[in-house]
Amino acid sequence: FGEEMLETADKILDSLRGHIHNGTAFCYQEPGYWNFYEWNELLDGQPMEHESPAPPSTDAGLQLFGLLALQRMAALYGYLGRNAGALIQECRALAEGLEAFWDEENGAYASFLRDNQRLQYAELIQALALYTKACPTQRRAELRQGLCEGRWLAATLSHSIFKYEALLEEPDIYGEAVFGQIAERWGSMLFSGATAFWETDQGPEAFDGAGSLCHGWSGIPVYLYGAYLLGVKPEKPGRWRQEKRVDCGVRRVSGILKSPQGYMEFGTKRK
Repeated sequence: FGEEMLETADKILDSLRGHIHNGTAFCYQEPGYWNFYEWNELLDGQPMEHESPAPPSTDAGLQLFGLLALQRMAALYGYLGRNAGALIQECRALAEGLEAFWDEENGAYASFLRDNQRLQYAELIQALALYTKACPTQRRAELRQGLCEGRWLAATLSHSIFKYEALLEEPDIYGEAVFGQIAERWGSMLFSGATAFWETDQGPEAFDGAGSLCHGWSGIPVYLYGAYLLGVKPEKPGRWRQEKRVDCGVRRVSGILKSPQGYMEFGTKRK
């Protein structure tokens, strides 16, 4: 499948490369493009449609999602036995370019650079900086603490996985806090009578009463519970391994994974 889709993936990355100048990523100004990162202030890329070119903007969202795409492409090249050296160099250039968004006074990365000014400080951007490991080591502990404390514009449901994965890099410190937030956030939907997870926290009230009540991108706990409570993660395409479970206040858990190797049972024993 990787070989089959490689040409398509290369075309997508070529489009991204056309919006990177001097190591930083500029928004798609052409009419017909929507610079959407998540349903949040400024990050939603409104207006969705524009007939004239959009104003110039250097976007940390495109910088970091672009870096993540290049990292994934380099991994795909590795799986297929191809030389990923050029992709790795591109990743380094984008990681270094992220420094343009760093605001020492605020201790965070800005979401945008517009008219020589840094705009907005969002959890999504800090989380992606940690998740991609573009953030220098000496900043990581403080950024994780800020994410946990809610210092910046909160990440929406769709991209909260990056926040939680960034925090779970230090599971002994943040494990209980992460799964406490998940229980409160998704549990509030269940206690509201939801039978599927909503597009946003606002449920049916979002988008002037047009909020989706069944949205795949909000199925994040399915992965996190399996990966951290059961400790089961993919080792490589088609193969899974069990790691140490994260101590998050849940004392007994069990699950069954259907994999190419067959059914695999994981969990703790009932005492």
